[in-house]
Amino acid sequence: MAKRAKSLEDLKNVYFLYGDEELLMEKALKRLIELFSSSEESISDMEVLDADETSAEAIINAAEALPLFAKRRLVIVRNVDRLRQGEQKKLSAYLERPNKTTILVLIAHFPPSGGTRESRASVKKTENSIIFKKARQTSEVVKYSLGAGYDDRNLEAWVVREFAKREKKISPSAVKLLIEKVGTNLRELEGAIDSLSFLEEEKREIEMEQVNEAVKASAREDIFELVDSVADRRRDVALYLLERILKQGESPERIFSLLLRQFRFIARAKSLSAEKTDISQIAQILGIPGFLATKVVKQSRKFSADRLRDIICDFRDCQQEMHETRFLPEGDYMAFVLDALVSRIVG
Repeated sequence: MAKRAKSLEDLKNVYFLYGDEELLMEKALKRLIELFSSSEESISDMEVLDADETSAEAIINAAEALPLFAKRRLVIVRNVDRLRQGEQKKLSAYLERPNKTTILVLIAHFPPSGGTRESRASVKKTENSIIFKKARQTSEVVKYSLGAGYDDRNLEAWVVREFAKREKKISPSAVKLLIEKVGTNLRELEGAIDSLSFLEEEKREIEMEQVNEAVKASAREDIFELVDSVADRRRDVALYLLERILKQGESPERIFSLLLRQFRFIARAKSLSAEKTDISQIAQILGIPGFLATKVVKQSRKFSADRLRDIICDFRDCQQEMHETRFLPEGDYMAFVLDALVSRIVG
């Protein structure tokens, strides 16, 4: 998008961005914002909206507003494909006669990356939406993906290029090991690449040994992200992270303990919130920092009191089952039971 444009005059009035690789899209969007802010245009003439929280009318009003301090405005709208059909039709009418002083960037909801069946279905759903079909007729549509079938060679080539940007080389066997351990999510792969480049600053070439060490370190951070994703009821993220962390060799019992601890906090926070207890008191009672108390109170709103009581019972049953009847080797069986528990919690 902005990579080919040398100035704002080179840009189209409307872009529609979608695909299964949000990281690639975010980088392109960052280049566009940098182009906008580095020109004579003012960054105060940029507006970001979320279609989950606004209407087609509000989006159109933002796009039709005249720039105050510059020649053009930049309006970015995320999750545009989640508008109701009637709202998509209203916005589609704008695309036929867009405001010439506005660069309108419409961004579809991006599914988890990695070329999974779910991500492909999500992309297909976007392509069947009213707003996408109109954008394809009137605007510039840009798809961010590593290609059909998620070719391993494309992914491996991307990893090699990312290391090259950091003035590093990586052996073919290390590339394969990195993808095997981290997965195919580009954002997570980029994080692992950054960690490796930083930890092995003196090395010019990354080998399998360095990959093994770096992934062990990142797995510890992933556990806390998993706990939050379960508490936030982000089903797809939670199940993906659980599978990934278990593959990295983390103990199912440790994951269970951290999840149980979090849900005990959430259940207690739910009760205290009902009693109109303020955040500072909740933090003191639970023995956690204020920012964590704020988080668990927010997470507690995603569950009813009855549901939380059921979840605590589910933890008790899971703990018993993890050490009882097995039809798989111990580690595999514990992982199976834990996966079932997480599925029940997130719904």
